Amino acid sequence: MRNRNFHLSKSIAASLALLTCLMVHNSWATNPEFQDFFFSACVNPSAGLAARCGETNGGLGDLSGDSESSLNPSQTLSSSDAAVYTAQQRSQEIRERLRADRESTGGEDTGAARVDLGPLSLLINARTSSSESDRIVDADAERGYELDQHTAELGIDYRISDTLVWGAWLQWGSAELEFDRENPGANFTPLADAGEIETDSLGITTYLSAKVGERGFIDASLGYTDIEIDSARNSVFQESNRVIAQTNSLTDAGTDGSEFLVTLTAGYQGEAGGWNLSPFVGLTYIDTDFDDYVESDLNGAGLAFDVSLGDQSVLLGQLGVSASRAISMDGWVLVPQVRVEYINALDRDRSEAQVRFVNDTDGNVFRLRGDNVDDDRIDIAVGLFGVLQNGWIPFIEYQVTTGADDWDRYQISAGLRIEL
Repeated sequence: MRNRNFHLSKSIAASLALLTCLMVHNSWATNPEFQDFFFSACVNPSAGLAARCGETNGGLGDLSGDSESSLNPSQTLSSSDAAVYTAQQRSQEIRERLRADRESTGGEDTGAARVDLGPLSLLINARTSSSESDRIVDADAERGYELDQHTAELGIDYRISDTLVWGAWLQWGSAELEFDRENPGANFTPLADAGEIETDSLGITTYLSAKVGERGFIDASLGYTDIEIDSARNSVFQESNRVIAQTNSLTDAGTDGSEFLVTLTAGYQGEAGGWNLSPFVGLTYIDTDFDDYVESDLNGAGLAFDVSLGDQSVLLGQLGVSASRAISMDGWVLVPQVRVEYINALDRDRSEAQVRFVNDTDGNVFRLRGDNVDDDRIDIAVGLFGVLQNGWIPFIEYQVTTGADDWDRYQISAGLRIEL
């Protein structure tokens, strides 16, 4: 009996020790697919990769659980995120731009501030936004990050007739996406962040708005954007025994890409209690495509990748209502406005990437696939614009996103429209 109790106590102690280890070291063996990939890469490695493989048991490539998570290049799955969010916002802005134009020409008060103005308009717009994408470490395929975006736009539109308006926008944009810091572990000290993606873009969008009957309208737009990306990954190599000092791996890379945007919106202009109400329904299609690239090994760790990114497309449905009210001032008109918009991802490709270690002579491939996240959300925006007698229309808007499972977003837009 004493011997049996001894073995039982020993088993309980071992179980508690294992549980404690799992609690402290929460990414242990959480990326077995990457571990299998690393085993394969260590069959015929070269240069720096051979040195890393040689630091593991028997040179087989046995990693610590933390390094399975850290070396996994899931940062590549977020390459198109900034471009997709910018395109979504551009579709909203076109819709709001055309709505404001209809209201500034259709109401009695605002019309009084536009006497003798011509059919041509110039638009100058600046926008800044911030997003935060939350992910559960070692549970989600993609990484969490913070994204800051800045955009400037120059647009022109022409009133072809009382029922038809054509326009075009030229937009410049920059974005910086910084990945969250990894969790610390046993003898594992992650870097300040897991890397970043910087994006510069230049694009053009053209649009057409048609009045249908007395109150209805249909808006359509088509856009193309050229994108340049600079990315960096900060990862940590650590063998499974955790006795050899960790090796930090620093890589960077650059690539080019493009984005294609199509939108279609139909709506109705009504009135209630002195407010202009514009319910609408729309579709937005976005497609992004990026060239393959090879990372530079900045510190000779031997862990750089050759990366192939897949195309990504998304079809969004929008349902919302905009409300505004013209308030006559002394010689000009002030227009407060609010917009509530429900957005649903009707169809969205999960982001994909294929990577190979540059120093793996066998060229083994690791395939990454992003999360299948719930993309429903609600955008709420409040703003002001004024219609001045000299044809200048300044505006400002604040927008916040709510209802999304994985990310939060807010944005401030300001600009000036000039009637010629």
